[in-house]
Amino acid sequence: DINIGIHQRAAARDLAEHVILKGHHRFAFLGWNERDIAALERFREIQLVIEEHGLSIRAPRLFDSPPNFLRGKTGLAQLLHADPEIDAVFFPNDTTAIGGLVHCIEHGIRVPEDVALAGFSGLAMGQSMPQRLTTVETKRFETGQIAATRALDRLNERSFRRVQDMGYALLPGQTV
Repeated sequence: DINIGIHQRAAARDLAEHVILKGHHRFAFLGWNERDIAALERFREIQLVIEEHGLSIRAPRLFDSPPNFLRGKTGLAQLLHADPEIDAVFFPNDTTAIGGLVHCIEHGIRVPEDVALAGFSGLAMGQSMPQRLTTVETKRFETGQIAATRALDRLNERSFRRVQDMGYALLPGQTV
């Protein structure tokens, strides 16, 4: 009954619209982890937006474990090998997107000309890459602080706000 965070679907919608407006047409979402409910919610909204534009998205089940740098790197390699026409890839988080970006750098794949990459979370590392990652910035640290405070408030039987939208920001980097 406590909800501290962002509106996942709104953030995903803004990101998808941004990528579509940049002229991309063949999409993929890389990173299945069925335990990550928020990422699944974002995927569903991205898929909905893409379908509203008369397009489709490929979402292979390449792994069912927490997405990380290596899975982003190897997953993008597998995805592009299976479907080289993909021109934009959404990742469940910045860490996997950075892995995908490193794969592209190592193999001479031009980003965003050959393939656009979009992350999610707004990590400083993604903003420090040779090409700033296009992503959605979330207030992860502040969200954790507030959630911990709310848990302590509950334990101490203090009143508190049960729902708090932390907001988000689209960071249009150089990868889309």
